[in-house]
Amino acid sequence: MRCIIFYKVCFLNQAKLLRNWVGNFEIPSGKDTTEFVQFKSLQGGNVLSLYSNVVTKGKILFEETGFWGYDATNNKIDLSVIVSNGYVFHYLGEFTSSDKLEFFDVNNATGNKFIMERISPDVFKVTSILNNVTASRIAKRVK
Repeated sequence: MRCIIFYKVCFLNQAKLLRNWVGNFEIPSGKDTTEFVQFKSLQGGNVLSLYSNVVTKGKILFEETGFWGYDATNNKIDLSVIVSNGYVFHYLGEFTSSDKLEFFDVNNATGNKFIMERISPDVFKVTSILNNVTASRIAKRVK
């Protein structure tokens, strides 16, 4: 990963790192339950469309659609998603290293956040901290 060094601080290219998440992933979420996530790069490469569904015993429990977009003004990644049950969430984040992306909930002052850590090109760990409860899951790329 190339970065610009200025006063011993490394500035990560947020838009370029975003492109590393393109693909289809499977995230086991408990007995008989799996989340399937698809990230597609939109023209220009600074935005990913997101589609996911959570399936249990062959039945879709809910779906999500949204985007991850690079906001050049703030040098942050904007994550906005709407869930099929009507819930909308909006997170803002940044890559804190070339393999770690941290999002915080802009609508919730309780400190809700997501941390996504790339373990390999095909595997990442998702840690959620929601209402002071921490949970982690492993996502694997599927073809």
